[in-house]
Amino acid sequence: MQKGILLIRIMVGIIFTAHGIQKVASGFSMPIELVTGLGFPAFIGIILALGELLGGIALIVGFLTNYAALCIAIIMVGALVFVHLSQGFFNSEFPLLLLVASISIMLSYDWKKIFEPY
Repeated sequence: MQKGILLIRIMVGIIFTAHGIQKVASGFSMPIELVTGLGFPAFIGIILALGELLGGIALIVGFLTNYAALCIAIIMVGALVFVHLSQGFFNSEFPLLLLVASISIMLSYDWKKIFEPY
């Protein structure tokens, strides 16, 4: 067991679960406003919020870890491309860190295992 990547996985899971809860608790209004403001259909905001919430929970418990990390990585690429990169490095560093952490999780866990709590 690699304790370092376990800590990263759990922390990334906590961060995304918290952000997902915030978006879902708003009745999805926060993510819908964000994506429609960028020119995307409203249902994308719902998918993003559920991806953050369910992906975060999956990372915390170790369920479909690589697929959850892939989901988070895709969300972070979108956040960087459509929101943060245009605002400069200092507004992009946290999403960039979460992207790299998600990729590290994908590289550290077995794609064939469904449940890896450790």
